[in-house]
Amino acid sequence: MTADTLPGRAEDAEDSLQERELTESELRRQVQAKAKELYVLRGGAQGKDWDDWFEAERIVRKMATRRQKGR
Repeated sequence: MTADTLPGRAEDAEDSLQERELTESELRRQVQAKAKELYVLRGGAQGKDWDDWFEAERIVRKMATRRQKGR
């Protein structure tokens, strides 16, 4: 058996890491979009960027959890 055929090889771990990073990257993109949406819905008032971001994170993570449970 060569290193290429062993279970748990480095490439598998790297592929898994890349999938997780893509998922995290996608979540971040969704949070950004939702935070911007919240900002616009508030009329674009300045000074609430962190509030928008944290609310967007909460919403996106809740939606992601629901999607995972629905599988």
